[in-house]
Amino acid sequence: HAGRMVAHHYAGRPESRYRYDDTGRVTEQVNPEGLDYRFEYGESRVIITDSLNRREVLYTEGEGGL
Repeated sequence: HAGRMVAHHYAGRPESRYRYDDTGRVTEQVNPEGLDYRFEYGESRVIITDSLNRREVLYTEGEGGL
């Protein structure tokens, strides 16, 4: 997706990468030396699951609000 951040890194640390779905939402954050995260989008919530299988659910209100 044009204009989307695909990677970033802090000085002295490895690069983190991002993957997006067809609508431009982040679906994965891959961190080579730490936890990876998956993002699943529902009608009024976002489920974030890390590579240790811990889950957090964020509920949304309206257009893109959390």
